[in-house]
Amino acid sequence: MTTAKRPSTRRPTRRNVGCTDGLQRPRTVSLYTEREGERVVLLAPPGEAALMTPAAARELASHLDEQARTIETRRHARVLPFPCR
Repeated sequence: MTTAKRPSTRRPTRRNVGCTDGLQRPRTVSLYTEREGERVVLLAPPGEAALMTPAAARELASHLDEQARTIETRRHARVLPFPCR
């Protein structure tokens, strides 16, 4: 039987990247992970479309890569070595 995980008391790490919606109104695409989480969450503006400049798209890609690497680093850090005797 699996036990339920306790909710994390740590605040998520959030990154925001500016964009516009289909009507050219300023919006934000947000991404975050919980510090103990296993997934990256991408939160798009209402209307399902985010229009970005090339610079904003590169910034978003950089933040996605950073958060994915953080999750992978944490996942590998959980492996404990055998004790030396």
